[in-house]
Amino acid sequence: MKTVILKDSSSSSLSVLSDEEDEFLPPAKKKLRSSSRLKPLDQTLTSTWNQEQFYSRQASTSFVVTAKSLGHDVSKIFVSPSIVYQARVVNRRKMARKIKKNPPPWVLHWERKLLPSVAHGNVKTLEDRVAILVTGKNFEQLFGLLVAQKGTGEQMAEVVIRVVHQFELSNIIDMYFDTTSSNTGLI
Repeated sequence: MKTVILKDSSSSSLSVLSDEEDEFLPPAKKKLRSSSRLKPLDQTLTSTWNQEQFYSRQASTSFVVTAKSLGHDVSKIFVSPSIVYQARVVNRRKMARKIKKNPPPWVLHWERKLLPSVAHGNVKTLEDRVAILVTGKNFEQLFGLLVAQKGTGEQMAEVVIRVVHQFELSNIIDMYFDTTSSNTGLI
């Protein structure tokens, strides 16, 4: 195949290229430098950030600073607050599935507290609340600070049982409460 190229628009001279000559090639695309991401961020690490109540921005900053102090090349590490957030979500789901599949033995704690009413705004009224906590090996979770309509042991027991059923806490091996036995509602 032969190609005809017009060299000058004012002249009628033509040039002929043979097949052996280079044809026009588009410029080569630059390869984007891929950032080295840590996939995924370790469950232990994200759990620690959760326990210490780090915001995603604080967690990503502390991660980069720690990596730098340990001698890593931080220009090759990309950790942003959104990546930390996504890793936390993924790791929480994994942990929840693991706990639901094979629940560890738990201890159920509850206690009655008289606290200022949140519902009444500026009015200085007190309401009965039941703090419900579940603990286990390397695990502690507050499940609620729920209102008990009456301060009776029966009402407290109903609130605790409702939370146990709501969160499907089936592996309870012990219970702790700071209530006299006559006021537990369980007798």
